[in-house]
Order: sequence, then C-alpha cells, then structure tokens
Amino acid sequence: AFGPDLVVLGFAPENLKRNLNLVRPLYDPRSGLPFAKPRFILREDGISLINVPVLSPEELAGTLRDFEAWDLARYEHFYDPADFRGVWWQNSKLLATATTLRSGDRDPWLMKRIVFQERGEEQQLGWMIISAFAQEAAAAGAAFKIVHLPSHPEMELRQSLGRWTYQTFLDALKGEFDLIQPEDELMEAAQGNYSRIFSGHYNAEGNRIIAAAV
Repeated sequence: AFGPDLVVLGFAPENLKRNLNLVRPLYDPRSGLPFAKPRFILREDGISLINVPVLSPEELAGTLRDFEAWDLARYEHFYDPADFRGVWWQNSKLLATATTLRSGDRDPWLMKRIVFQERGEEQQLGWMIISAFAQEAAAAGAAFKIVHLPSHPEMELRQSLGRWTYQTFLDALKGEFDLIQPEDELMEAAQGNYSRIFSGHYNAEGNRIIAAAV
C-alpha cells in the first residue's frame, strides 16, 4: 500500500516450526501464553489461511479440554497425546526428580523447535509462504531481500555441528533470493558467549551487527 522500493524479510528459522502451530500452549507449554493463532496450510493451488477468526483465550481453554474433538486439531503439528499421558514413575517424587536430574539440559520441548525436517510439510510450507511474500513485493514493484536471523540455540548448534540444522533450506533461499547473512559477524562478536549479542532476543549489539549487514 505504501509503494515500497525495498522489502526486507527477516528469516527467523524457528518460524518454520511456528508455521505449523495453532495453539501456543502446545508449542511451548511453559510459556504461560493462553493464545491461539491462524496458520497457513498447503492446498493444491497454493496456501490457505485457517483458524480465522482465531479462538479467544476463553474458547481455547474449552478446546484444550477435549482437543481431539476440535475440527482443526489435525492441523496442530505439536499435538502429541503421548506428551500428556502420565507414566507410573511420575507418581514418585523421588523417581521423577531423579529422572529430571539425569536428563540434564536435554529439553524435549526445545528439541522439537530446533531439529528441522527436510521432508514433509515443514520446509515446503515455509517455502510457499516466503515465495508468496516475495511475489507480493514484486507486484508492488519493490526489490526483495531476506536477512537470516538465527536464534541463540541455533547458533550454539551451528558451533557444535559445523552447519545449520536447517542448512538445506538456507541454501535453497540463497539460490533463489538475495540473502543477507550476518551470522559470521554475530558468531565472531559472541565468541561462544551469546549473552554478548542476545538478551532473550537480539540485544543492541546483535541488532547493530544485523543493521550493518543490511
């Protein structure tokens, strides 16, 4: 509507996961956020938006009580009935505490959000959303660029593995679009101490590095 000359899309890789989520408490139960949101689904002719109008927090509470009866439940990627079944040893505080301590820093909810799948809906839907956005920018007569915005956990994994866990998708973006990649400068500034560039989200230094790259 503003007739832009330039459109910049910030690619936060975790959004490949969030694209598949309708109900925030199922994406991260510990967030304390009682909200739902729309999401796109794949159709033969492109993408289509569902859960519009979105469930209110009051409606969501009732929906969660009998989630599988909801007509959109099949589109919630992060619903797994096994996550909500108790196991016998959890009735023992001693055994439950011992299991938690033994698991250390391994966080199953976090792992769902940072281990990316090369096959299936995750990357296909992400690609379709970005492509639709790029087409709208082109229709407005704007140049289109993407800036890569990795999260703290993703950068730690890159440091350990030597590659991004979504490397295939990133390579595809680079092959198709003008991709701005500030990650090397970010990692150099952090030098393994990610509080230098993050305080939850990017801090002032992290944002300075990204702005300079753009």
